[in-house]
Amino acid sequence: MNQKFKSLLHEIILRILLLGAIKYLSYQPTPDYNTIQPEEWYRYKRTEKEPIVDEKYFIAGGCLISTAVLIISYSLHKDKREMVHSILAISMGICLTALVTHLMKVFVAKPRPSFFMCCYPDGQMQSECTGDPKLVDAGRKSFPSGHTSFAFSIMVFLFLYLSAKLNLFNDQGKGESWRTCICLSPIILAVMIGVCRTTKNQHHPEDVLAGGIIGSVISYICYRQHFPSVYDPNPGKPYEFADDPFAS
Repeated sequence: MNQKFKSLLHEIILRILLLGAIKYLSYQPTPDYNTIQPEEWYRYKRTEKEPIVDEKYFIAGGCLISTAVLIISYSLHKDKREMVHSILAISMGICLTALVTHLMKVFVAKPRPSFFMCCYPDGQMQSECTGDPKLVDAGRKSFPSGHTSFAFSIMVFLFLYLSAKLNLFNDQGKGESWRTCICLSPIILAVMIGVCRTTKNQHHPEDVLAGGIIGSVISYICYRQHFPSVYDPNPGKPYEFADDPFAS
């Protein structure tokens, strides 16, 4: 087994293990230790709304755009090494973001804005929740917003990737507004996804803010693990280091 295949196999196995941990956490019930005081119930009595545009379309669009950008970049440059490092960076960012998000959801156990109707579907408050246990458990997983953290994980990577490719922060790209518009479009898309989560009353604003921070920070760290700063004289190219198993 050659070194390149072994290294790639290790990366794939690591991501599979992370996905397994994420799946396990997603089925874990939340602890019922967040007692809601009577004067706090007003925060959790909202009803879920249908937005003008569902955030699922934004998420699907973001995934398609990211895939298209990587494919177009590869078709233009034919750089397999860059493509491999790009996929490794974005996939690790997604996995770590999801892991942190699910861990926090389980242990924080914060009720959603619509938790009252999950707990008391008939609208009558009782000493114990009378709703579907699965819905009640899901209703305690408001913090942080998973949709938002996922969106920012992908979109921040895409922002950094495009900024490097278009030399947004170098002398070559200064003063050209079209570069700024293209590079910022993924961030705008991620923000819209977060806004949809609050307008639907599925998350509190602080849940969305936390999700955005988690996704952004992890995405940046994973990007820098494989690529230099966007301020680097030669951004967008993976690090050159000895014994790089993915070097051609």
